[in-house]
Amino acid sequence: MPAGQAALSQDWLRGESGLAIAPMSAPWPDRCVKCNAPAEGYRLKQSLYWHPAWLYVLILPGVLVYAVVALVIRKSYVGHVGLCPSHRSRRRWILGAGAFLAISSVASCSAGFGSNPGVSLGLGVFGGIAGMVIVQVATFAVRPKKITEAYAWLKCGKAFVASLPAASIPSTAQVPAPGIPYGSGHPAEPPDGMPG
Repeated sequence: MPAGQAALSQDWLRGESGLAIAPMSAPWPDRCVKCNAPAEGYRLKQSLYWHPAWLYVLILPGVLVYAVVALVIRKSYVGHVGLCPSHRSRRRWILGAGAFLAISSVASCSAGFGSNPGVSLGLGVFGGIAGMVIVQVATFAVRPKKITEAYAWLKCGKAFVASLPAASIPSTAQVPAPGIPYGSGHPAEPPDGMPG
């Protein structure tokens, strides 16, 4: 077993749907969250937020209503994930390319306004939005699929998830407290079948 995984196996689990199940207080191992290669001590702070999907229905009455309710009921998770040198470099390049696209689109939009304002504006807006989307996607090394008071279900790289001990339960069903074996009747196992 690679270094750093012995302690990890006591807290972290691999869900049936290929998600990493992370206890809120469990530290991240010194492994790349994408490929499971050594992270060499590097940590990237990730502040993640999640809310139930039904909340998107509130966009229909108004985006402001949705935003206020989402801010009130969302769950958060902060983790310091490891990235190997290869994935750090790739992330830097993608962030740089996205930022360059966004900035250059705005600049070309304003520079070309005299000759053909409609085309310049359209290309500038499209390029700016595309650059911002690229930056947003590259910013997060992991994605939350569910967050409760005690656990976060995270979409990570397949190699990282495969290195975790398998949970004997579905990834969205109840999860015992870290270090507590399944079926122990521990009070940390909620009776409704959902964690936390």
